Amino acid sequence: MLSDSSVIFLKRLLDTPGPSGFESAPARVWREEAAKFAKVQADVHGNSMATVNPDGRPIIMLAGHIDEIGVIIQHIDEDGYVHISGIGGWDPQVLVAQRIRFLGTHGDVIGVVGKKPIHLMKSEDRDKASKMTDLWVDIGAANRAEANEQLSVGDAGVIDSKSVLLPNNRIVSRSVDDRIGAFVVLEALRRYNEKPGKAKVVAAATTQEEIAWHGGGAGVSAPVWIAVGLLGAQDKLKGDAAEAVVKETAERRGIRSSASMRSEAGPCSCAARSSARWSFAPFVARPKISRFRTRWRRPDATPRLTRMRSTSRPRASRPHSFQCRIATCTRRTSS
Repeated sequence: MLSDSSVIFLKRLLDTPGPSGFESAPARVWREEAAKFAKVQADVHGNSMATVNPDGRPIIMLAGHIDEIGVIIQHIDEDGYVHISGIGGWDPQVLVAQRIRFLGTHGDVIGVVGKKPIHLMKSEDRDKASKMTDLWVDIGAANRAEANEQLSVGDAGVIDSKSVLLPNNRIVSRSVDDRIGAFVVLEALRRYNEKPGKAKVVAAATTQEEIAWHGGGAGVSAPVWIAVGLLGAQDKLKGDAAEAVVKETAERRGIRSSASMRSEAGPCSCAARSSARWSFAPFVARPKISRFRTRWRRPDATPRLTRMRSTSRPRASRPHSFQCRIATCTRRTSS
């Protein structure tokens, strides 16, 4: 069972906005909690690490990514409406009529997502799924100049919602993927600290999983890695339909599942393929990733995502140089 303090920490971690490339706030919350019982450090990518028994052997790494999906401002039109694209994978239907909390330079800004009303649509368009380009965000600005006083292109946002506890020990949150993984690895480390063994154990809250899959390159060389992530539970589907979804998900992600992906079945353990694509070893990234330019608001801040473009697969024999390329950034500091 979780202690009351752990539940409070979990809710605080889940509710702190931190989409990929903008994870500094939840990472700070994670490190503050970890510092109560472990040695804490961070790297240039924003990965946070907490260590118990630093002189022990073997080294065991526990990792969960701390970023969440979000949105990023692409354009502000002359009427002050904000146009967005996704950070990470989105079903745009989820965004319709949602409140968005933007992480502005001068503070958070709230807006609401709008689209063309259904009674103004042509009959053939009413059953079509909305695209991200069909949506806009109203922040209450009367024109572009007024909107630019609050926000700018490149500012990120998340759905403005708080975590909710449901019966049967269930929780609802926009950031369960994978803030819950970052919580689990730190809770495991906390319990290991109470009864330590011979091993050096490092818990890591990694970054940018939703966009680039290279947060797993936290600078720890460990022979044993355990990544705590999520696979979609298929409780609603029945029979063959559920099994087909499970099989397709496993094959697409390159894993072997040892349990049914249903919430009633408990945790699902998976084994990753020993290939560059799904390895969590340092300096190995997904073949097709997003290359990005970043800037800092402060010298110690996590990079902010400002532009992305796809890149081709690196040579298998040059993972180190590839990691250096994707980490290249333009550093700016505020005056």
